[in-house]
Amino acid sequence: MRKVVLVSLAVLLCFSFSGALLFAGSPEKDREKGEAAEPVKLLFWSFGIYGLSYLEQEKEKSEWYINQAIKRFEEKNPNIEIELANHEGYSSTEMLTAASMAKQGPDAVALWGGIYTTNLREGLLPLNDYFTSEEKENIGGWESLEVDGKYYGVPIRTMVSCIWYNKSLFKKAGIVAERDYDGTYDSLVKICEKLKKAGITPLVNGGADGWGTSWVGFSLFAGEVPGFMEDTLPEFVKGRKNF
Repeated sequence: MRKVVLVSLAVLLCFSFSGALLFAGSPEKDREKGEAAEPVKLLFWSFGIYGLSYLEQEKEKSEWYINQAIKRFEEKNPNIEIELANHEGYSSTEMLTAASMAKQGPDAVALWGGIYTTNLREGLLPLNDYFTSEEKENIGGWESLEVDGKYYGVPIRTMVSCIWYNKSLFKKAGIVAERDYDGTYDSLVKICEKLKKAGITPLVNGGADGWGTSWVGFSLFAGEVPGFMEDTLPEFVKGRKNF
């Protein structure tokens, strides 16, 4: 249970809800011809990924990492202006779906990976042709963005999730983690039952916003417990198991 789990929550950079606008201008071809590239303004939506953490909120916006990155990009590409718009993460699916239907979405968007991105693929531009084989090999997490051989985003970071346990409370309940936890969901349940019998609350998580609880159920268990997504989760869906 002490094992640290890398969960590919793969925060993604996905291009583009308004068609191929980001690439269709082809500024590289213009430069190859010696022609001046036309000024371009790109709208970048960020859903709670950059600049909205507690640490970032304590800083001036100019010090946010994403704003510094945009500044560096604009300095290297003086004909391109990036307009950043921050939105709450919970609104991503609704906002992006509506934007895609209206064909008025952003040119780039940062959001969570997996189904948060692939379910929106009808409005996204596949990026296969924009990365070399070497670039792809240097980036992990592509599988979370792939559908039928097409990649609908670029993994730009992973996050660490883990379960901490209190040794003193385990000892009080007669639990030895190395002995009693064998990497299965069932062994985790047995440990929780022992803790409850000892008058100890088994699991504690900050879940006021809702999404925190989902992390425990799906991010941690899916990564920590072998077969959770394939075997255990369907049992929850069918009502044969519960938390």
